[in-house]
Amino acid sequence: MGYIVSSDSNELSYSGWAEWSPLTVVPISSIEPKNFKETAEETRPIENKPSKMVGLGMCNLGNTCFLNAVVQSFMHTVVFLELLASIDHVSPCDNHTVGFCVVCMIRDLVDLSMAGAFDYVSPKKIVSHLRDFSPDFDWYQQEDAHEFLQCFLNKLEYCCYNLEPQDNIVKEAFGGRFVSKLRCCNCDHFSVTHEPLIDISLEIEDIDNVPAALESFTKIEKIEFYCEKCKTQGPFEKQLIVDRAPSVVALHLKRFKNNIIVVQKVDKHVSFPLELDMLLYTNKINNEEMKYDLYAIIVHSGPSISSGHYYSFIRCAPNEWYKFNDEQVVFVEEDFVLAQEAYIVFYARRGTPWFSDYIQIHRAFVNLIIPTTSPCIPNNHAFDVGEFNNVADETNMKHELNKIEQDDFPDQEYSKDQLQDVKIKHVCSRDEEFMDALHGGSHVSFVNEKKRKLEDSPSRDD
Repeated sequence: MGYIVSSDSNELSYSGWAEWSPLTVVPISSIEPKNFKETAEETRPIENKPSKMVGLGMCNLGNTCFLNAVVQSFMHTVVFLELLASIDHVSPCDNHTVGFCVVCMIRDLVDLSMAGAFDYVSPKKIVSHLRDFSPDFDWYQQEDAHEFLQCFLNKLEYCCYNLEPQDNIVKEAFGGRFVSKLRCCNCDHFSVTHEPLIDISLEIEDIDNVPAALESFTKIEKIEFYCEKCKTQGPFEKQLIVDRAPSVVALHLKRFKNNIIVVQKVDKHVSFPLELDMLLYTNKINNEEMKYDLYAIIVHSGPSISSGHYYSFIRCAPNEWYKFNDEQVVFVEEDFVLAQEAYIVFYARRGTPWFSDYIQIHRAFVNLIIPTTSPCIPNNHAFDVGEFNNVADETNMKHELNKIEQDDFPDQEYSKDQLQDVKIKHVCSRDEEFMDALHGGSHVSFVNEKKRKLEDSPSRDD
């Protein structure tokens, strides 16, 4: 097994096959500005080989990096995956058949990624329903990752409404509760209200680290308010703290500031710890341990909210981090991750299994249904890393992409502008075939049909 190490020596991508590979394709075309591109300078072995117990990369369907980064984070959230697998929801459901069901959509992507049968998967179904998540979203347009995160969870929760209360996977995974306290400084009248918690947005403009941002968020502040008891408009003390901490803490660092005329980016490093003690920001009534471990971050690279590029870093095991940059998945050092300008950070309650442990069990189960050596998994269409690392090598790209559709269009040749469309078409149709085999209960006949087609097809050497 060989590895490709980038120029900063902190990223390492796979360049060979074992039982499966999380990466064999570097994006053919990129929406990123030139300064976002990364190059590989040398290939060398490493002593501590990563376990590769990670999900797959995700195809960019045209400015969908914001979506990919968020969905990858969800697909590596073990609590979320456990709930998704356990709820009483038959997939595909009637809503999914006629239109829009987020439960079915994310389940399909999870199953494809967990199976490890391909090099990357396509979020085609989610992208095709962008406007169902929000009417403000549009195809081929860069959107805000945090806004998509909130819209995704809102729609997912809506799709869980007809299930039992314990099957509301959004509340079970990400849901908590704030308590808001108000005290009148004139008469000491005290009131308490509760608010739902899904994620926490933190001011960072004058703050250098996440604990300080949380401390600022939960500190007592003075406001002007009308008191119903003493009938005066006067100073109040207000404090918003965590009353019930969620299983997964999602912290949004407010990097985009609207000054009425333009939206400016807070472009600086804000440190985030590997361990977070949420007890410091709660009521502390039960004095229970509330330790959380960092497992994912989302980064925005670029000058503004409407441009640039999103990618995510996932911690799949205590000492294993991976960068998910659309289709590309690379192993990175922990120090490299901690130096990033994070936009969204995710913490899981201590004791939650690591993703590498979860995927071992899940993949073993999937392989019992459809072995990875099955003809329904077209490994013969896997792209070799070396053929796509150099984007300028259009000859090899055309050759490989032309082979994909040779059966249907034997004389078709593709121009540079068509290469990405051909790749996306192949990925989407391939994913649908595999899901039909996995969920349709007809994988045996599917495999036999593939065998028959292979046997009947003429040799390419003839």
